[in-house]
Amino acid sequence: MKAVSEVKDLGIYITSNLSWSMQANKCANKANSVLGFIKQRVGPKNPQLFSKLYKSLVRPILEYCSPVWCPHLKKDLNTLEKVQRRASKCALGNIGRDMPYEERLKLLKWPTLEQRRLFLSLIECYKTINRLNGLDPSAFFTFAHDFRPLRANHRFKLKLASATLNSFNFFIRITDKWNNLPKEIAEAENLNIFKNRLRRHLIDFSSEH
Repeated sequence: MKAVSEVKDLGIYITSNLSWSMQANKCANKANSVLGFIKQRVGPKNPQLFSKLYKSLVRPILEYCSPVWCPHLKKDLNTLEKVQRRASKCALGNIGRDMPYEERLKLLKWPTLEQRRLFLSLIECYKTINRLNGLDPSAFFTFAHDFRPLRANHRFKLKLASATLNSFNFFIRITDKWNNLPKEIAEAENLNIFKNRLRRHLIDFSSEH
């Protein structure tokens, strides 16, 4: 079998060095292409429509399967965030031209893409633990109460596994974030309640969808 340096599997580029840089660049390039088209067709003439189109057509490209490939290197984080920086300027028209990125996000009620990836990753963790995505949680997680008396902020606290590739393995990378969730979020009665409480906890943008 011929050795290859990268392989594309279900839209995700996995490289031999286990870096997510190629995936981040591919996503950013594709998203920028769609963003450019929207900007050309709509532009600052209709900021409200532009914002809706960005969230429905561009942001999903940047977030596709992000719980699996969530980047951790600063250069990859910046590669993705630059797309939203461009979009936020256009979404606000002239008033956002000289405004700092963080201020534009507050005005638009947009989270950063990094916040969104954490949000989506925790949703996937909730789905796994509650068997909502077809996965057996015992195959990926060890619950804290399985190996010591429970001393946790919630009853679904997980044992932190040791690994050298934490950034690559979703089930290891998400453990600390999940364990630190308040009880009322981790033990939410259903997925919709979990999403609403998590959104307020992480992003505090009640209008965000």
